[in-house]
Amino acid sequence: MRSKLLLLSALLAAGLLLNQLPAQARDLGLTDRLRLPPAGLTPGGNDRNMSPSEAARIAQQQNGGGRVLAVERSDRGYRVKLLKNGDVRIVNVPGY
Repeated sequence: MRSKLLLLSALLAAGLLLNQLPAQARDLGLTDRLRLPPAGLTPGGNDRNMSPSEAARIAQQQNGGGRVLAVERSDRGYRVKLLKNGDVRIVNVPGY
């Protein structure tokens, strides 16, 4: 009986997670677990021709704004430095 309840609650939890919109899942910090692309990116080949300004915009979207201090190319995309609330944040944005 206890194993059935445990299984039922696990299925219910999984169902709730799967029904979450990607934005809500990102807000809950589930991006890595659910293997979602970062906010502003589409899972596909469109990320290859990304400009530095697009990378900066995506980094700002992921972090709720901030002032862009620098955008540098990295081996897998862009490295964006943001200033938000007095803190410098470094955001890696995949793709070119």
